[in-house]
Amino acid sequence: MRIDLALLGDYALVDKTDKLTVAGIFRTVAGVKFPFSHEPIFLALMMTVESGEDSNHTVLVRLIDPDGRDIMPELKADIDVHRADPEKESSLNFVLELRGPTFRVVGTHCFDIFVDDRFMERVPLEVAVVRIKDAGPAAGQ
Repeated sequence: MRIDLALLGDYALVDKTDKLTVAGIFRTVAGVKFPFSHEPIFLALMMTVESGEDSNHTVLVRLIDPDGRDIMPELKADIDVHRADPEKESSLNFVLELRGPTFRVVGTHCFDIFVDDRFMERVPLEVAVVRIKDAGPAAGQ
C-alpha cells in the first residue's frame, strides 16, 4: 500500500461514491497561550492498494511534538479493501477525525502514519502562538 495524498483540514469526508472532500486545508495552528486545543482536526488520506497486495491492512497514526513525544494516544484502524480484481490497483480514501489534541509547545508537530507497522508518511503541523497587540482606545474615545 502507498499513500498518494495526506493532508490536514477543518473538515473531511468520503461520500457514498468514494469521493474525498476536504475543506479548510491547513499546515499551521495558533493559540493565544499554551496549552491550547484545536478541534476538530481531520487527517485525510488517499491511498493505493497495489496489484497482488493483501486486502487487509492496519493504519496507525501518532501525533508527536517537536521532541518526538506522543501528545495523544495512538489511533489505529483495521481496514479491509474490497476489490473486484485483486490483481489490479485499487484506491482507498480514508478520513480520521481528531478531537481534542492539546498543544503545549511551539514548533513543528507531526502526524506519523504507519501502514502494517511500516512508517509511510509524515504530515507536519506548525504550532504557533499569536501575539495580540493592544489596539489602543476604541474609535471616538
